[in-house]
Amino acid sequence: MNNRKKYLGALAGLLLSFGATAQEAEVWSLEEAIQHAVSNNLTVEQARLDVQQSEINLNQARHNQLPTFNANTQAGFNWGRSIDPTTNDFVNTEIKFASGSVSGNLLLFNGFSLRNNIKSNEANVLASQAQLKAISNNITLSVANQYLNVLFAKEQIRIAESQLETTSEQVDRTRRLVDAGVLPASNLLEFQAQLASNRRDLIQAENSLAIAKLNLKQLLRLPAEEEIEVESPDLDVATLDVLEQSSDEIYQNAEQVLPQIESADKSVESSEYSVESARGEYYPTLSLGGSLRTNYSSLGESRTLIGDPIMVVDTVGYLASDQSELVVIEGLDFERNIESGIGVWQQFDENFSQSAFISLNIPILNGFRTRNNVQRASINQRRAELQALQVRQDLRQSIETAYTDVVTSSESFEASQQQVESLEEAFRATEKQYNVGALNFVDYQLASNNLFRARSELLRARFEYIFKKKILEFYQGQPITLD
Repeated sequence: MNNRKKYLGALAGLLLSFGATAQEAEVWSLEEAIQHAVSNNLTVEQARLDVQQSEINLNQARHNQLPTFNANTQAGFNWGRSIDPTTNDFVNTEIKFASGSVSGNLLLFNGFSLRNNIKSNEANVLASQAQLKAISNNITLSVANQYLNVLFAKEQIRIAESQLETTSEQVDRTRRLVDAGVLPASNLLEFQAQLASNRRDLIQAENSLAIAKLNLKQLLRLPAEEEIEVESPDLDVATLDVLEQSSDEIYQNAEQVLPQIESADKSVESSEYSVESARGEYYPTLSLGGSLRTNYSSLGESRTLIGDPIMVVDTVGYLASDQSELVVIEGLDFERNIESGIGVWQQFDENFSQSAFISLNIPILNGFRTRNNVQRASINQRRAELQALQVRQDLRQSIETAYTDVVTSSESFEASQQQVESLEEAFRATEKQYNVGALNFVDYQLASNNLFRARSELLRARFEYIFKKKILEFYQGQPITLD
């Protein structure tokens, strides 16, 4: 029986160990999280499709310069009155027919519309590629922010656990003193209430961590039930460079490297070429063309006259006065000039024709279509210019805000650090005085809560300073890392 219990216990332990291994959380670095999010983000995928679409449009614009070739063939029947294609005479009979043609056209000049359209699409490709990078950058910033939120929540749990541990030690110490009759029971009850409050703070910190992880998993497109952990690098604020540039200098550098600026500028360039392409419709269009044709008709296969009529002389009698002289009649003999019809392939060969031409199309009045197209293109150009200005304005405001946040969070961090150091000293003194009975619980609790809040504010200021500083570095083309 004992062996059976041991066996079942070992089996249960093995199953629990296997379950724990199966549920072991995967540890993500910031670089891995950013790469995974960018690779699996739906907005990024749509931007990739936009790049592919713009490349297809560019290829089509280039291919529009090539000659066009088309082939046409048809076969059928005609009933009733129609034209005999072999004689061009009207006939009233059933005709079988077939025809084929090949035609080509080469555009020689159309006011440089094609060339400007190609340049417009080339700029569009560059704009869409830069936009893809800009969207990826936005995802990078979002992942970095949520990643730091997870780290912040973990640190907040550590502070709450430390506070809970300190209060728990005081509860045990106070219980011994109460049991010994040194302190009244009310002191123990007050510490137990404080202990419950610290447990609530820890639960709130754990909930904040769960929410932060959920937000990160959503950016990574991971299931909510999947367990993840993040690396906890040593984020030493002292190692971060002090700001050596002004916000305007940072903006000037960002303007040269950030893809959203390039995308906006290339969109303006594309719209300018679109205006020129639309204006090309005012000019004449010159093109070179040619065709090859042949046809067949069933009437060509029937008996028909060929060649020239033959002059014949027929004897119709003798003169009455002189039987030795013949009476003759001269005329054209068509009956002797008839052969069988022409076959299909012979008709195709004999009906084969070629043509070549130069076409000049001069626009005079087309319902003001060209003028309206130019006006629409000009409006789109102005929209692109305003969008480029808006992008620059948003970037400048973001940099100015981030710069101010770095300065204020740095000052806040230094102030919080000094506050925590002072409150730690004050709490140690308060704790000593409370332990010897020189202070009441209210003073002790106030000192403890002040220290807890100060540590939380220091932690928040620290992470805000780190993130805002990383944003400024990112604006200048540096990758976001926590090294």
